[in-house]
Amino acid sequence: MYYRGWYHYTPTVPKSVKDGIRARSKKGDFAQTAAGRQWISLLRSTSWSNRLDRGKRYARMGQVKDFKIARGEVSASVQGTQARPYKITVSLKPFSGKKWERVYTIVAENPLQYALLRAHKLNDDFLDLLSDHGISLLPGSTREIKASCSCPDVANPCKHIAAVIYIVGEALDENPFLLFQMRGQPFEDFLESVRKLFPQSPSDEEVLTESIHPDMSTGRFWVAGGEFKKIDTFRRRPDVPCALLRLLGVPKFLPRTKSVQDQLENAYDLVVQSCEKLQ
Repeated sequence: MYYRGWYHYTPTVPKSVKDGIRARSKKGDFAQTAAGRQWISLLRSTSWSNRLDRGKRYARMGQVKDFKIARGEVSASVQGTQARPYKITVSLKPFSGKKWERVYTIVAENPLQYALLRAHKLNDDFLDLLSDHGISLLPGSTREIKASCSCPDVANPCKHIAAVIYIVGEALDENPFLLFQMRGQPFEDFLESVRKLFPQSPSDEEVLTESIHPDMSTGRFWVAGGEFKKIDTFRRRPDVPCALLRLLGVPKFLPRTKSVQDQLENAYDLVVQSCEKLQ
């Protein structure tokens, strides 16, 4: 039980949750990617370390019943010791329209990063690219985050808020593009805004082709009598995974289903791995 001012804490057991969101992490650190780790690292900058340990335990017990990410806000419910779950909100300051315009321009000036984003690949290089321009999708400090919980605990973050932050960190491992939504813009809308900045609005085919090799443009390949630079063979993992498959698409004689595409990409990856072993 908590008392304001000087208080004595008696450990309590929260009510069990049948279908709660149970963290994948069983022990040790949470999150595996740069996005997930940096998000969770904000917790360590607070002085409420005891709440963080309890929040980690809540996340692993599955006490987070649900969470939803809308524009600039995470809303969730966490089951504590009371009959009614506590309501939590974690708000991240959205980018202004002017800042989004800067991000569009940065990406448009880096076609490779745009191709990777179109292929749903967000790597550390992209985060570093924005950082070089003084921009970060991730919060740089707790001052950029506002969190609230309906529980009576005076600490912020309380264990319920901490549990939600841990779960969101793992969600960013799976889908780092949620960061765009948390900064106030859906990822698909972001891509469309960047696409409009290209002079001739390049198609997926043009972007992916140039990412395979700068001299391999399908628009020039079949031109009779045209000069074509010598292409040296190389054995390295391509910058855009399965770019050639994405460019060609599923053959017409095969059903256009996700399972077919997945099987082709798995086979493609095996070929890449075999080539790497030959080096």
